[in-house]
Amino acid sequence: MKPSRRLIVMTLTAFVFSAASLAVIPVACGNGGKEKPAASTSIQEVPRTDDDHESRYRPEPLNIVVTTDFIRELVYMFARYRSNPTPIIIKPGTNPLLYKATESDETLMMDADLVIYNGLGLEPGLSDTLERVGKTVPCRAITACLSKEDLIRSDLYESGYDPHVWWDLTLWEKILRYMVDILATVDPEFEFDYGSTFIRYGQELSFVRRYIGSWASRIPGEKRILVTLHDAFRYFGRAFDFEVKSLYLPGTDTMNQKRLNELADFIIAGNIETVFPEKAFPHDDLQRLINEVEKRGGHVTSGDELYAYSLGEMNTPEYIFLRASRIMIARIYKELKPPDGMDMPK
Repeated sequence: MKPSRRLIVMTLTAFVFSAASLAVIPVACGNGGKEKPAASTSIQEVPRTDDDHESRYRPEPLNIVVTTDFIRELVYMFARYRSNPTPIIIKPGTNPLLYKATESDETLMMDADLVIYNGLGLEPGLSDTLERVGKTVPCRAITACLSKEDLIRSDLYESGYDPHVWWDLTLWEKILRYMVDILATVDPEFEFDYGSTFIRYGQELSFVRRYIGSWASRIPGEKRILVTLHDAFRYFGRAFDFEVKSLYLPGTDTMNQKRLNELADFIIAGNIETVFPEKAFPHDDLQRLINEVEKRGGHVTSGDELYAYSLGEMNTPEYIFLRASRIMIARIYKELKPPDGMDMPK
């Protein structure tokens, strides 16, 4: 019996990616066996050759609709040669937890070949729409491949788990593998191409995960505290050993005076020097926190923006998730490194 195409693709994918993952960041001698940061941030970008793609691929492009910015980037990496421009239901700058579906959203989904969403209750305002659309159009959650052991328990979310999984790059690797299956649902003849993309993207992901861990490990434990605007970085904190505190209440874009007071006291007690805004949201509330700290006799400054719910604009370095990941650790390290810490290469 001949092996199935699916088996060949996934076996090849697993073998090549496992081999690529054996590469490690060099460990310096004379440093107590501790891992030192790589000398350069330069890594090979995911290849984007246009060699005869138009002649190879059938003329009918896929219509894929996604719910969030991070999923848009996944579709871009895997299916940019196979899909029309990918519309995003929840535009950058909008908290998915608060978004309410519109009639036009449902129309857009019904006209799609495939709808991809996060799941785990990140888009509660779309759940009824997804259920209706899913009766005629394939609707797939990227987090369906994750186990309960992968997730962070939280009763503050509809699913009982924190849905902000993308900043744990180990989980993102699992999602990359699952993207091959998701896209093959509607485009099976190009499953091998999607598997090849996973191999290339997976190699980059493996490097970036080690790269972030290497630089994070240079930050002293007492300074490894991330005070942010949104509560979207708990998976990042778990993966790279940061304590994470957010100004906004979980699942909201708001705070109350109690939250403000508690966080101001926490900053002063911990001698925290920097708090971090989020790219897609106004900085006014974070400035209120800074003012509250100063009113109590402390001092804290605002660092560069992090990426809670959105990446950069098209044709900017932050548009690609793995580039945004490197930019984000660079911004965190710059603010939290020890006084005698080495500078990250630019």
